[in-house]
Amino acid sequence: MSRKAISVLLTALACAVFRRRKSHSPLREIVAGTVLLASSLHGAVWLNEFVAENSGGLTNAAGETSDWIELYNDATNAVDIGGWYLTDKADSPTKWRFPDGTSIASNGYLVVFADSASVSSTNGELHANFSLSKNGEYLGLVCADGVTVADAFAPEYPQQYEDISYGRSPHECEYVGEGTPARYRIPDADGTSPWCEGTGTLGFASTNAAFTVRYYEMTGTIANVNTAELMVANSAYWKTDKAYPITGQYPWIDFHGTSTSGYFTNNVLFPGHTAVNQDKNYFVVVADTSIIVPKAGQWTFAVGSDDGFRLRISGHGVSFVSEYVSGRSFGTTLSTFTFPVAGVYTLNLVYYENTVGASVEFSAAQGYQSAFSLDAFALVGDSASLLQHEGTIGAIVETAPSPSRSSAKTRPTLSSATRWTATRREPIRRCTPTP
Repeated sequence: MSRKAISVLLTALACAVFRRRKSHSPLREIVAGTVLLASSLHGAVWLNEFVAENSGGLTNAAGETSDWIELYNDATNAVDIGGWYLTDKADSPTKWRFPDGTSIASNGYLVVFADSASVSSTNGELHANFSLSKNGEYLGLVCADGVTVADAFAPEYPQQYEDISYGRSPHECEYVGEGTPARYRIPDADGTSPWCEGTGTLGFASTNAAFTVRYYEMTGTIANVNTAELMVANSAYWKTDKAYPITGQYPWIDFHGTSTSGYFTNNVLFPGHTAVNQDKNYFVVVADTSIIVPKAGQWTFAVGSDDGFRLRISGHGVSFVSEYVSGRSFGTTLSTFTFPVAGVYTLNLVYYENTVGASVEFSAAQGYQSAFSLDAFALVGDSASLLQHEGTIGAIVETAPSPSRSSAKTRPTLSSATRWTATRREPIRRCTPTP
């Protein structure tokens, strides 16, 4: 299930104060949450949304498209905004006046067409005497005193785009805390992947969810893994028949040449090899990735190799090493490490082949494992594994979806243990009613 995920972390699930959306009609859905603004007798009316270049969206009664501005009233009662003002100039706060008797219902919306009309009201619609600049400008809602700014996009809103509305969400959410408990799973094809527990944020990353594998063929004998690393660092040891290293992306490590295939049967060709059972000597494979360890505690790693290897894992103040320094026929080395926290850790695996057979596989299991078992171990990065690459489309937080959505395994949703506190970033000013 690994792929290059777009950058949308649940860390950033906090509802944005400003948002864009395709505009065909004014917004009628408000982000769910708890508004902490106390409404007064006169309520809070604010600039909710606008379009500054309308060519195929909302039309007026005459069938014409023009810029438009939408206001929203979050009060429990209707609010009379007759005598209030809209303006696109901060130094001209009374540029356009709402006609007397203009009212917005409780939790209601009001649209004003900004079409530079000379008449404020026609065909039951409101028309302002200015239009909006798509290049960005000031937009303000001013109380009836002509001085108090009830709400504004100031000093100016950003550049706008055709038929795309720009607006303010009435709610925003705090980030998920580092200690927020959650359950998640890495989806597999048949929907049987296990649930895991962890804390903090879960979601997508912009990194490539795979091992970056570099393959080097050397000019002579590789005595041990120390020699292998020295030769990788010095291009004088590299063959010149090809441009080394040969680099590729692989979801897991299970390469097979002419040695025993090991416990796993994917048996992918080594980079640079062109046929099954191709016998090559004197080469080194270096694999790098960042893995997500979903739960603190012990994890056991298994490296099966012919010949030797060195595994390094580091992050969050710890560094672990597992190795088989010299050559051997195919064998598996188990190493158990204790991770202090759940999170992302960098991983580096160096494998070398000297002569007579080549094979390497890399797997892991949760907890302490004294012996290898296919019931416990899975290839790191495989959909069956609890250890995934950073950037994998992975964390789905447990929920109780409706039957029609129960098969949507890649949608991020919140568990019952996860909470957000909704707050308002900037208070909306209340206008004092005119006598």
